[in-house]
Amino acid sequence: MSQAEDAAVPYRNTDFFMKEGFIMAASYTPLFPQVNGLLHGGDYNPDQWLDRPDILEKDVELMKKSGINVVSLGIFAWSALEPEEGIYTFEWMDQVIDRLYRNGIYTILATPSGARPAWMDEK
Repeated sequence: MSQAEDAAVPYRNTDFFMKEGFIMAASYTPLFPQVNGLLHGGDYNPDQWLDRPDILEKDVELMKKSGINVVSLGIFAWSALEPEEGIYTFEWMDQVIDRLYRNGIYTILATPSGARPAWMDEK
């Protein structure tokens, strides 16, 4: 699509425009204003390796090497966050978030309902 065709596409919402055949947002509020560009990352489940700090350190090293700048955290972490009913452990997550942030990796916290803890199954 040419520039003339792009400009000729009528839109009622002026927050969007057409460019090279794609609908583009004219303005937006970035999720992480500190990131100049795309968010690059994925789910991260360090709660599987809390007893292996060497693996957690290697994870961060590999994330930096691959240009990851954001991860979602906690998706399957309910059993690590609440190992027994009413007993909460957030220290490990604080440490992971701090380590990621120190290395330029931002965190999106997820709802930890991907897998319920064993104590709930026993109820």
